[in-house]
Amino acid sequence: MDYSRFLNALVQEMEPPVIQQIFGSTPLDVDRSSSLGMPNPAIFPFSNATFTLKDGTRMQITEEEMAKALQYGKTKGFSKLLDLLCKMQCEEHRPPTAALGEGPSKMRLLMTPGVQMALLTFGLMCSNGKAPILVNVPSFAIVSAPLISAVSEVLCVDIDADGTNPKSLRENLSRWTPQDAKNPESGIPRILWLNPTCNNPAGVTTSAERRKEIYAIAHEYDLLIVEDDPYYYLQEVMPRVPSYLSLDVDGRVLRFDSFSKIVSPGLRCGYITGPDAIVKKIEYVYMQGTFHTCVMSQMIIYKLLKHWGAAGFEDHVQKTVEFNRRKRLHALAMADKWLIGLAKWNVPPGGMYILFRVYDTGLTSYELNDRLIKLHKVTMAPASGFYSRESQSEGVATLRVSITMADEESMEKAIKGLGKVIQEARNQTKGKK
Repeated sequence: MDYSRFLNALVQEMEPPVIQQIFGSTPLDVDRSSSLGMPNPAIFPFSNATFTLKDGTRMQITEEEMAKALQYGKTKGFSKLLDLLCKMQCEEHRPPTAALGEGPSKMRLLMTPGVQMALLTFGLMCSNGKAPILVNVPSFAIVSAPLISAVSEVLCVDIDADGTNPKSLRENLSRWTPQDAKNPESGIPRILWLNPTCNNPAGVTTSAERRKEIYAIAHEYDLLIVEDDPYYYLQEVMPRVPSYLSLDVDGRVLRFDSFSKIVSPGLRCGYITGPDAIVKKIEYVYMQGTFHTCVMSQMIIYKLLKHWGAAGFEDHVQKTVEFNRRKRLHALAMADKWLIGLAKWNVPPGGMYILFRVYDTGLTSYELNDRLIKLHKVTMAPASGFYSRESQSEGVATLRVSITMADEESMEKAIKGLGKVIQEARNQTKGKK
């Protein structure tokens, strides 16, 4: 594959900073201590640390490990954690590209200081102001990275109860032919940006059948798939729906994983898996910016995963899924109690969100939420911001409910309040007629 077409001109020419090139080419048997611009660990104020898990287990970070955790690290990530994550990715997804020999399509991993930073970084790397980006809608990407839509046109691929719709993808591509991918002046999209599992905000998961069809379209039109998948492990159904990475025989999937939804968002630790040619360029950008993901965060996660092992990790994931399932079932019961006939929604197969679609109120998503705040002292997330301007449906207000943090009383108060606000708005609309 020609990966240069997925990157803008600035990034195509990017190389590691000169100092990194010098260190990278220095033989291992050479004493480099007099060339390193690093503080000596002797002046670090922290010696060691003990973390206690909720089951009472104590995790130790020794003095030697603490010196490494507080020092500058490698941009690609803490080696022991990278090795462990590579093994996890291969066991969970069985990516075909992991078996490739050295080359631009071979699977490569990179640690990142949170997936949102990684997505923004790549979004700016691939934006060139000429070719539009295909994005499933609704999408958190439109909310979290408005800078991307400011520099690139966005083409909206519809989502329904079965996830991203391949028919909508083909309709978006219908003005081009697959041969246009070979013409840099054709303006054909190059990037397909997807949030396929427990979508934020829609809550839906794209089926395995649709994923195969979408991957085939991406192959046909030479699209690079951005698989933004932080909710992958929050699926209820086992076995989990296979990822796009698991289908990737070409090396056209750039996958973004996160520990935020299953371990801790505060550690700001995610990881990218994808073709060497693309991941390497993201690493070069990080070398000139964030430099590396917090080594302490990486070491904590490494120690935790090592302690758990594969079985312990899966046990924790299933406990998280069950916790969310109870929360979601209560929220859905409250929706059945207070919103029948007033709103529509899909029943999510996992994840953290329920999306309510409201009709015939004459109010926007923000106006509905403002009334919720003023009249009932509760709030939901107005979801119109998850749609591009072109894809917003007139007369439809959308509100996202997050099920994880609200207790049962708060959830009923929010959904009951929404029902009252909708009914009152409809009554006012009828009165005007």
